Amino acid sequence: MKWTGNLSRPAVAAALLALAGTTHAATSLSNSLTGFSGDTSQPATQAALAGAGLNVFSTSGLNDNGTPDPGDDFNPAVSLGATGAAFGSLSAGDGGRNYMRTVASDYANASFVAEVTMELTSNDQASFFGLGAGDTALFGTPDWSTQFSSASFWPEPANDKIVAFRTQNDTNAFVDKPVAGFDPGVHRLRMTFDAATKFLVGSIDLNYAGGPFTADATTLPIVTTSLFAADGWPSEPARIFFGGDDGALFRDLSIQVIPEPGAASLAAIGLVVLAARRRM
Repeated sequence: MKWTGNLSRPAVAAALLALAGTTHAATSLSNSLTGFSGDTSQPATQAALAGAGLNVFSTSGLNDNGTPDPGDDFNPAVSLGATGAAFGSLSAGDGGRNYMRTVASDYANASFVAEVTMELTSNDQASFFGLGAGDTALFGTPDWSTQFSSASFWPEPANDKIVAFRTQNDTNAFVDKPVAGFDPGVHRLRMTFDAATKFLVGSIDLNYAGGPFTADATTLPIVTTSLFAADGWPSEPARIFFGGDDGALFRDLSIQVIPEPGAASLAAIGLVVLAARRRM
């Protein structure tokens, strides 16, 4: 038997498979968020998060304005422990808001399903889950008032709704999705992105007790097409992020990148072509 060409079948097949697996850097990720300790102002905690493919927008600890009045001081550090990541537990209100984000910043190039469990103990706690830079901005919300492309979901049990938010170059849009029976408790959030249609959809599984995700409410798609531009995605960061305030707790993060059919097909077609080229 003899092969035509300069590369052996195994070598070419390996190259095709490598190409299929490196279409984009965005990767699947799973982390309980319960195996860390300390807070995100500490270098050791920052390093542990980085090793898991995560970081936070602000690594600051207590921001002391130097005045006798402590009311203007704030601490955005995220506390980490056996129950998960607690946002704003060291400083109440907007000043305690921060966002945990993926280190990979090109998820706008990939179809994915991302989920995270949040635990809220009161209607006063805010929470956010989205795709963008994940920067703390106006009112401590993610990316609002910035020039970044960003889209996110803001669960509001006090108002029985999820707010779907989109922004680009500080041009903003908000759409409400009513959520019946939405009270403080343990809930699981899901965010689904289709790279072909550019649709980003948010869902919530109320009173989540583990197991497969079952949506109790799903938002209308955020159409992100306009967020892709010379001054938008993919040149701007598209991280998956989450966060909140006043002790909002997050755990069990899961990100599943959906392989592109074209890339998988390319590897299969390559093997067929190689087989066809074999001659006796």
